Amino acid sequence: MCWKSAVRSSIFKFAKVKRVKIMSLIEKRDFIHSRLHQADESLINEFFEMLRKEEVLKTKLINRAQKSENDIKSGKIFSRTEIEMRTNNAIRQ
Repeated sequence: MCWKSAVRSSIFKFAKVKRVKIMSLIEKRDFIHSRLHQADESLINEFFEMLRKEEVLKTKLINRAQKSENDIKSGKIFSRTEIEMRTNNAIRQ
């Protein structure tokens, strides 16, 4: 069972026991935090990798957006026609 399913299942079980239908984000975080010590190493590793990949992706997207903004400010832009010509030339080669 993946960690998301395990956490989701635990939250739903907790909600049934407490007769709470909807948990707030803070309650969910507190619940997960209070149970982290029970998680095995593989679950922690999986969770860690997912969060790390999320941070790497976020950093890449921010860097690409900043580069694009800088390119636009410096005039490094192509018209639609230029992009179509470049694409067509790349396909032909």
